[in-house]
Amino acid sequence: MIAIVFASVVASGASIPKNVQKDGPHLVRVEHVKDFPPGAVPWPIADPGARFNNSDARDPELPNRGLILAGCSADLCVLHFQIGGIFSPYCLLAMQRTQQKWEPVWYARTPRPLASFEELQAVVERASPLELTEESWCNEVL
Repeated sequence: MIAIVFASVVASGASIPKNVQKDGPHLVRVEHVKDFPPGAVPWPIADPGARFNNSDARDPELPNRGLILAGCSADLCVLHFQIGGIFSPYCLLAMQRTQQKWEPVWYARTPRPLASFEELQAVVERASPLELTEESWCNEVL
């Protein structure tokens, strides 16, 4: 297993970058992994409701993350997903397109899965009181 931690220029937790907040209202819901722009998702991830490695017992045929909600604009994708394992955190990740390459610009951990696409947009726009943290694992690419 190889872990690559995002560069320190990536904002985290409640420090949502202004460009991510601005694009929040313009996100279009993405319901399937196949519908993401190429390169916008940095690792294998299961569609919402599909099987993934959501415990410490690993199946090498399944991804280690499960998508809950996501939305994209022309140059930004925000993913809400769960990482499998004993703690199974819920994470948010914003990926931004720069010169045809997608790069992470913000991540956060949520205390629970978000209930709807509208709640995802509200969190990104900072219109939600949900507490975001930068705790563990949401900043790793495996």
